[in-house]
Amino acid sequence: MARLFAKLKSVDFYKKLPSDLVEATLAGAWLSIIAAFIMVTLLFAEFSSFMSVQTKEQLVIDRSPSDEHLKVNFNISFPALSCEFASLDVSDALGTKRINLTKTLRKVPIYSNLQRAGAATEEDGLTTRDGPRYDLNHTISTSSSTSTGSNNSTVNGSLSDTNGSSDATVTSFLTAATFESTLNQFPIVVINFFAPWCHWCQLLGPSWETAAAVVRTKYPSDTDGRILYAKIDCTQEQLLCRSHFIQGFPSIRVFRKGHDDVTTPQGFRDHETYMGDRTVASLTQFADSLVPSAGLPHHRHVHLTAAPRAAGCNVAGFAMVKKVPGTLHFTARGSGYSFDHDDLNLTHVVHAFHLGSKPSARKLQRMKLLHPAGLDPDWADKLHDRVFASAVPQTTHEHYLQVVLTTVVDQGAEDGYHRSMRLAQKRSGRAGGGKAGGGVRSISDEAAEAEEAALMTGGRGKGAASSSSTAGWYDAYEYTARSHQYLADSIPAAKFTMDPSPIQILVTEQKRRWYKFLTTTCAVVGGVFTTAGIVDAIIYSSIRVIKKTQLGKQG
Repeated sequence: MARLFAKLKSVDFYKKLPSDLVEATLAGAWLSIIAAFIMVTLLFAEFSSFMSVQTKEQLVIDRSPSDEHLKVNFNISFPALSCEFASLDVSDALGTKRINLTKTLRKVPIYSNLQRAGAATEEDGLTTRDGPRYDLNHTISTSSSTSTGSNNSTVNGSLSDTNGSSDATVTSFLTAATFESTLNQFPIVVINFFAPWCHWCQLLGPSWETAAAVVRTKYPSDTDGRILYAKIDCTQEQLLCRSHFIQGFPSIRVFRKGHDDVTTPQGFRDHETYMGDRTVASLTQFADSLVPSAGLPHHRHVHLTAAPRAAGCNVAGFAMVKKVPGTLHFTARGSGYSFDHDDLNLTHVVHAFHLGSKPSARKLQRMKLLHPAGLDPDWADKLHDRVFASAVPQTTHEHYLQVVLTTVVDQGAEDGYHRSMRLAQKRSGRAGGGKAGGGVRSISDEAAEAEEAALMTGGRGKGAASSSSTAGWYDAYEYTARSHQYLADSIPAAKFTMDPSPIQILVTEQKRRWYKFLTTTCAVVGGVFTTAGIVDAIIYSSIRVIKKTQLGKQG
């Protein structure tokens, strides 16, 4: 055993010198202290680097499935656009046109100072969007005419132009001077707010006069007086029409005593709007259904909806769009209504406009940690709380958004992410065999509406940020925003044009191997020790040479 140990000593790499053969120096002591300090500092820095997050950034072609839809979230206030006509349309470069989205919108009437003016409205999308029906050809016979005073006139023959001040007019014309007195005289007043240039008003005119004549015959003002059909020319009474927030023509408003005793904070009387058909039969039947409620307080009518109590509207919700260049159009729209372009003001305040689903608090912290440039406070919403004012009416605002997708992949999830993307692309390829064009609804259009319906009912849409369904990776949509305004030739709008980039930024968290840390630790210790030894040898040799030189001179 002794021999074995003796042989083992022969392979000792670190042979020792006897203590009486080594010499300790003051320079070596200082150098040892400095080397120890450097060694500890480098080891601490290396350990901090080992414990910190390391990422790898790649620019790749967007690997999202071709049928994936992008969720666009918005909350925008329009101080001068009524909720009655506020509309959202969606179009894209593939020819998709979705007009007047309603299922995923919530509209809240607001005052000009953006304060809430009433309850929110959410349409179920089941109501018809075809617009009211009209009587295209009819005449008023003399048997339907009546004369009830100075405001009435006898009607004979055809009424082809009855929205002007023609002698054939039966309906009472109201002005600012006679408006309140007329409302105080009759328990129910149905008013047609019209403009002579309006096509729909011209279609309604003959039917309105016919219905007014029938109503006056059945409910004469001198013996009954429970209801009156009247009209107001908004080109002549602009202030009166604006005070009742008339933005589309024709607008049929119903003022009822007892029901209308509540006034708005501005002092205007609460009233209702008629949205039914504009035929003689419908208008006269509507009058017959109204009469029993004359003077009854708080009596609601099933065919009436509350008229706007404020000139503005807050529009909030989301839309599912294809990941191609496209535009969200916020504008005034209504089936059977015309709009005065010169009087529409699309000034708006963008409270929020972001893409995809907002990450949870945990995911947001991970994104801040892994994002190569970090996250600014407005990283997802560059338009947050910005005001875009129209210098003059009929101004269209256009916002151009360039969108970039950054996908953050957690440590160890890179293989799972790529596998998931390949499977999704295969499913997309099998499902996307059809084509749609020329007004034909495509499979992806129907898929977008299905995803919207699923999200509205608490489900999870396929296009709603893939981070929702996976724990290992999540998407962050960022965009740049450029805005401008110009005078429009048609109805002004607020347009949000999105241009998704085909390039995807893929950020992957990298693992730090323990053996690499151990190797680096050894390199730091050995390197500092060796370097310090070399420096010590140089210093020691230099001192000895200097001393010998000095002794030689003295001798």
